[in-house]
Amino acid sequence: MSELSTTKPRPPRRASAAGAGAGLLVYALVAGCIVGAAWGLLRPAYVGTYHDGGFLLDTEASPPGVEFASYGWFVLLSAALGLSIAALAYVRRLTGVGALMWCMVCAGAAAYATSTFGAATASLRHGSAGARGSGPTEGEVLSLVPSLDPGVAWLVGPFVAGLMFYTLALVSAFEGSEGSEGLGGSEGGQPRADAAA
Repeated sequence: MSELSTTKPRPPRRASAAGAGAGLLVYALVAGCIVGAAWGLLRPAYVGTYHDGGFLLDTEASPPGVEFASYGWFVLLSAALGLSIAALAYVRRLTGVGALMWCMVCAGAAAYATSTFGAATASLRHGSAGARGSGPTEGEVLSLVPSLDPGVAWLVGPFVAGLMFYTLALVSAFEGSEGSEGLGGSEGGQPRADAAA
């Protein structure tokens, strides 16, 4: 009779849930900072002149829909970050309600980093003479980026991350159930084994 080995194959090493969650947060913050910096450099700005101690808007030189464009791009970028965070969590095999909530928290952190770094880089690019330590002169042409109040847009990233994570979990469960049905044997759904002589 042939001898059967009793040694079970070792399962592949997986990162702990805490380590994977920490990596997800680091990714969210770094990605949010990079995306926010790029968004801030590309944000449109009002163009005007310094007149009598105030900012006189030049409607012809200013691009249309400055505030709407800034708000819209923030929403789209937050949604894209939420999608990428959920996809990364799926790749790292994070599962459960706790992982779902953590994805949403990370997406919120990414949105905050995007807003913070976006405002900082926008002020650097469109900084006036006053920001450089000397007051603007009369008639000086200035560019001004309006402040952004995301409001309900803060929820876009977490919502998209949660929805994407839940969708990927459903797809993974559906594929797993199909795979288990396909592995059934020819007799009563059990795998068939031949007895060793």
